[in-house]
Amino acid sequence: MSHRFHDLLNQRYGACATPYSVDESLIKLPSRGDLIGEGRSVRKQIWTELRLGCKFSAAPTITLAKAASELAKSHPDYRGLCILERPDRLLLATISVGDVWGVGRRLAPRLEAAGIRTAWDLAQYDRLSLRRLHGVTLERTHLELNGKECMRVADMDVSNRQQIMSSRSLKEKPVALVTLMPGVMERVSTVAKKLRDHDLVASEYLLQLSSSPFDRSVRWGHSQRLRLAYPTDDIRELATAAAKAVELAYRPGVPIGRVTVGALDPCNRDECQLGLFDAPVRKGADKLMAGIKAIQSKYGTHSLQIAAQKLGDRSADNGARHSPRSLTRWEEIPSVR
Repeated sequence: MSHRFHDLLNQRYGACATPYSVDESLIKLPSRGDLIGEGRSVRKQIWTELRLGCKFSAAPTITLAKAASELAKSHPDYRGLCILERPDRLLLATISVGDVWGVGRRLAPRLEAAGIRTAWDLAQYDRLSLRRLHGVTLERTHLELNGKECMRVADMDVSNRQQIMSSRSLKEKPVALVTLMPGVMERVSTVAKKLRDHDLVASEYLLQLSSSPFDRSVRWGHSQRLRLAYPTDDIRELATAAAKAVELAYRPGVPIGRVTVGALDPCNRDECQLGLFDAPVRKGADKLMAGIKAIQSKYGTHSLQIAAQKLGDRSADNGARHSPRSLTRWEEIPSVR
C-alpha cells in the first residue's frame, strides 16, 4: 500500500514528490497557487484510488509544513487540511516544543527548562544563543519556524540515507537455529528489496540478534558487521553472509526475541565504483535482481522469495497488531450479511 501511495504521488507531481517515510511524502510545488484546492484535490484522488484517508499541509518551509501537519492531525476543525502561509503565533503556540520537527524528546526537557515550551517560543528565542547552546541544527529549525528556508526537499531523498534498517520482534522466540533462520532471512529480504526499490547498493551490512527485553530470565545480544567483497543488492550474497554470521553467533537454548538487519552507507548503483583489486561482480546479478523487482512489483512482495524464508510461512513475524489489509488480502475483505 505504501508503494501504491508513493507511486500515485509520483504520477501526479513527478520529481517534485520525495518519499520521506512509508506514509509521508514531501512535495516541492512549483508555485503556491490555490493550495487549499490542491490539498482537497489530492486527498480526494488518494481516497478514490486507494481508499486511504490522508492529511495535507503546506507552508513556506519544511519545518512549518510539519508543524501544519501536526495541527491537521490534532485539530478536527481543520478536517485534515492545514495551510500556513506565514508563522502564526496563535497556531504555533498550541504545538509543544517536543513535537517540533528536528527537536525530539531528548532535547525538549532542556529547552523547557530554558522557558521554551512551544514552537512559538522557539521561533522567538535568540538565534545566536540557540546556536551557541544547542548547535547549528536547532538554529536552522529556528529559522525555518520564522519562514526562512534552510532545508530543501531534495535533501530528504531516501537515496541520501546513511543506512537502511529492518527490525522485527519474533512471535515464537525461537531457540533452535532452524527456526531462527526464516526470521533472519525475512529481514535480509526486506533490506534487499528497499535497496532495489531505490537503486542502491551496499558492501557493509549490520546483523543484530537479541533476547526479548521483557524476558528477565535471559539477557543476551549480538551485533556484527558483515563486509561483502563488493557493493551489491544481490539477495543471494546477503543471505549467504547472514546465514554464516547467524551460525557463528547462535547460542543453543537462548530464545531470540528480536532480529535487525541493516545496510550501512548505501550508495547509488550508477555512482558506485569498484577498486582495481576488488572481486568481480557475480555474473548476471543485476538482471536477476531486476527480474525479482519486476515480479514483486506486479504480484506482491512475497510472491517470490528465497527458500530460507520458508515460502508461504509468515508465522516468524509478530504481526498481530497490523491494521486491516482489506485491499491486499482476500481473506480480510469485510463481508456484509
